[in-house]
Amino acid sequence: MFRRFTAAVVTLLTVSVLVFALARMQGDPRTILLSDDTTQADYDAWGREFGLDKPIAVQYLIYMGKLVRGDLGKSVLQRVPVSRLMWSRIPNSAQLAVLAFVFSIILGVPLGVLAAVRRGGVWDYLARSFAIIGHAAPSFWIGLVLIFVFAVSLEWLPTSRKSGFDSMILPAITLGWGSAGGQLRLVRSSMLEVLDSEYIKLARAKGVRRYSVIWKHALRNAMIAPLTFAGLTLAGLITGTIVVEHGWRGALNRRGHLILERTIKRNRSEAINTAADPIMLEVFNNLFMSIAEQMGITLQNTAYSVNIKERLDFSCALFNAEGNLIANAPHIPAHLGSMSESVKSVINANRGTIRPGNVYALNAPYAGGTHLPDVTLITPAFDEKGENILFYVAARGHHADIGGRTPGSAPPD
Repeated sequence: MFRRFTAAVVTLLTVSVLVFALARMQGDPRTILLSDDTTQADYDAWGREFGLDKPIAVQYLIYMGKLVRGDLGKSVLQRVPVSRLMWSRIPNSAQLAVLAFVFSIILGVPLGVLAAVRRGGVWDYLARSFAIIGHAAPSFWIGLVLIFVFAVSLEWLPTSRKSGFDSMILPAITLGWGSAGGQLRLVRSSMLEVLDSEYIKLARAKGVRRYSVIWKHALRNAMIAPLTFAGLTLAGLITGTIVVEHGWRGALNRRGHLILERTIKRNRSEAINTAADPIMLEVFNNLFMSIAEQMGITLQNTAYSVNIKERLDFSCALFNAEGNLIANAPHIPAHLGSMSESVKSVINANRGTIRPGNVYALNAPYAGGTHLPDVTLITPAFDEKGENILFYVAARGHHADIGGRTPGSAPPD
């Protein structure tokens, strides 16, 4: 306990030094905040008020002393304590963050469990489609769709203003949709791993009720990673982020409101396929990751090696026609970095002779290989005519039966 406390104190001190140093690397704040026609008297007055006329070391000690007491200083623009501005905004932010967090948990966890239990079925595809939309669609687009459907068309909920709980529903769903999609995928992946474990199979064989197997035994052991993700999600929702897109400028008015102004004129027309669509890029990225994830689940279920089935000592990934990594399975991979070199070595060694249906097994130390038990299988994927290679799929796993009869990277037998 003492060691953790000491490590936390050292970490906080290091962060404080870095924050202070980065803020001072830009120079004297007065040269940035004050206009060119500021008099010397006003310049010196600012220095005395904010302690900028003292040495850097003294400024840091003053900064730390105020920070320990909870004094965050005064706002330069509004001339009021920063803590007062923060506390005036925290209740609204906290309410919205908690509602979005609750929405992501209530929706993400049950759908993740349902998708794992009904793997390969209709509910699984619907749940994964929901997750892909949550990851791919930007929050402002989801917000606009929700406003159009539930506020404009159906007139069930207000479009804006804080007028009660109903005014928080649409913003909470907008913020929580992406988190719910991430929670869904993580719960599904963890549940699939737990449901294939030996003790779950034993519980089913002993006649334990299906409800108890899923919700009492499997979910309890599958929630370790989702709980960590939930904590990070809550912290991100509370702190929040304002994204100002390219071509826009954000500025605070006298009341402290953020005003967005367009600085680059919008083109009335644009040639087709001249710009990448970020939504479609995200959709295809999630589809590729889903392919790699299904490869990993199949490998885990069909492998004999204990290292693959229990330790997840394998990697599954997609590579483009040149052998560069596109997407990999979401679990912690084994030697993923060198797999691209293995794919490229197969391409270079068999250029012009690769045909549909070919599968290459490789573990060459000078061509992206690692150690003896790790074997990489590489398969090309052709177009419908079987003429051009679109991409490659590769799977690398630790096979204990090659390196020995017992698990481990260097077994004694």
